[in-house]
Amino acid sequence: MKTDGRCVEGLEKNACPYYGKPLAATATAGDTPAERHGIVLPSGDLLDQEEASQLLRRGDSRVIAVVAPKEAGKTTLIASIFELFLRGPIGPFEFAGSRTMYAFERASHPSRSVSRNARPETERTLLTTVKFYHAALCRPGGATLDLVVADRNGEDYGAAPDDTGVVREFVEIHRADTITFLVDGRQLVDPVTRSRVGADILAIAQALVDGGGVMGRPRVAIVLTKFDDIARSADKGRSRRDFEKIVEKFHALHASLFGEIRSFEVAACPSDVSLPLGHGVADLLAYWEAPVALVVPKAASHVSSSTRFMNRLQGAPE
Repeated sequence: MKTDGRCVEGLEKNACPYYGKPLAATATAGDTPAERHGIVLPSGDLLDQEEASQLLRRGDSRVIAVVAPKEAGKTTLIASIFELFLRGPIGPFEFAGSRTMYAFERASHPSRSVSRNARPETERTLLTTVKFYHAALCRPGGATLDLVVADRNGEDYGAAPDDTGVVREFVEIHRADTITFLVDGRQLVDPVTRSRVGADILAIAQALVDGGGVMGRPRVAIVLTKFDDIARSADKGRSRRDFEKIVEKFHALHASLFGEIRSFEVAACPSDVSLPLGHGVADLLAYWEAPVALVVPKAASHVSSSTRFMNRLQGAPE
């Protein structure tokens, strides 16, 4: 129909097939077709749970949960792996690709000189759900291994001692091959904060156990971060002894729940030249890479009578 309401073909309104219908947009040169063809490339950003699950199905892999209070150095540690691979192999490991290159680059940028930060730092994690970094690595002549490292807000872990019910949401803990607890070296060397550092991380570990998050006897890495701050301190002897006490306490409380517990000292991004970039990261990466024999938990015994089950809870004789 014309704008004056008459059919351009001279038909009456009731005979015009287009009367009362909206005008269709006219295609012009340069319009993008609705249907796209070709390969859709990954965004390079952090993976969500479903994307991480799909990646884990493709071959040999390790899931690493990094548990730390806020500002303990979690993002710096993860970013240092990418930074070291930019320079070449890390120990025996060669870089074999990543689905999260953009996320690694974003995490690494604030610690570089181009960012013009006075002190090497990385941005804090501001996530409301867990996301995952991915790095594929291999030994010379060996098969590729997918390393999937969970990234969760430190406040989430810090809240667990007050409400162990939140542990049910920590899927990375349930699935982890290695749970990595970070002990903040900068706070450990500070006389004001040193007394609470060990208590905080041990309280989080206890909350993960009490909340049912630890399954299958995964391995544990207890990592002293920001070791360059301790190495420069006149009180470094005491700080290292305090860290050893934290590790010993962890062993005493939880050794039966984990396949292995080892401690590490790491300076992922030193603030001076006293230690090299990524000091200790190669040893930690080798621990993460090693095969883990997770124990599949046995199914609970079937209870045929709810009355008998309640009697057991109440301590009554059967």
